[in-house]
Amino acid sequence: MVSRWPRPLPPHPIRAVLRIVSDISGAPGGLRGSVTSCRDFDAATVASAIAATIAATIAEYPIDARGELLDAGNVWSFLLQVNPPLAIGDSCMLDLGFFKQNGYVNLGQVFTVEELNRFIDLYDRDKSESGCFWHPISNHGHQTLNCDPLISSPQIDGLIRHPALIEPIETIFDGPSWLGEVCLRHVESRDGNPEEIWHRDRPHATDRPYRCGYLQMMLYLTDVHDGTHCFSISPEPCDGPILETEEQLAQRGKVHLHGPAGTVVLFNLSVLHAATVRITPHERKTVQIYYGHRGGPVLSDCTMIPARLWRDHPDPDVRGFYGMMTGRTQQYAEAFG
Repeated sequence: MVSRWPRPLPPHPIRAVLRIVSDISGAPGGLRGSVTSCRDFDAATVASAIAATIAATIAEYPIDARGELLDAGNVWSFLLQVNPPLAIGDSCMLDLGFFKQNGYVNLGQVFTVEELNRFIDLYDRDKSESGCFWHPISNHGHQTLNCDPLISSPQIDGLIRHPALIEPIETIFDGPSWLGEVCLRHVESRDGNPEEIWHRDRPHATDRPYRCGYLQMMLYLTDVHDGTHCFSISPEPCDGPILETEEQLAQRGKVHLHGPAGTVVLFNLSVLHAATVRITPHERKTVQIYYGHRGGPVLSDCTMIPARLWRDHPDPDVRGFYGMMTGRTQQYAEAFG
């Protein structure tokens, strides 16, 4: 396969570069990551953009104050003031170095406010109007889910194939992806019996980049904090030993991932993780989408793919993306055409 990397700078190059600069400099607010761990940027382009940004900013600054600006304690804070960090819906940078060392990455809020509201409305409408699609998870009584939203709420295709998700997913895969499973999940409030059910969804794919055969995307549709249910993970480097559950938790600990509605987390589903159920008056709403390497093995038989996507869609790339032929999909196609 012909490599598609490196890619050009995203639509907000100055602010994206400044995020890298602030990180390298150790300035407050900088993201974890570096030029060498983000293949969205090649070194020459980054160096050029940094130099041009600093030069242009200094040139516009009053000449009698440039000495103060160039003081090491002031330059980064000034640049970040005139080029603030990325806001909701702006282009995000994938920190591959962090993913490599931990098996997950928090992308933050990658959708616009309008998009997020649309996804929340879709979820709420599906749950209230398509109750026959929702059912409890047999081995986890705290959750109910709908694994067929492509049938009950076809507009979810706009979330599943959103560029803000596909770009980082296919960066990690270093190649095209396809849908493995999609589900809307709900966790009720709880007044007792908190629990963490630690598990790995599949064995590690040692023949794939980062030992990652499948990625799960977790989208929070409600605010998640230490007073709510949350998703938790035990960080694991992709080149470290694979440990049993108790040893993994003892040696590498666990991280409870909190964030406002709209937070997106990507993780290797072979890394140890859990749904942390707390005593809380709050419910939790999530969309959880599973992606695999295109042409790889079937993940599960949970999600039925409509023929309008895998067979009849005019775009061959869309047909390929939805081409993971599960048993249910094939049976429904044979029964209903």
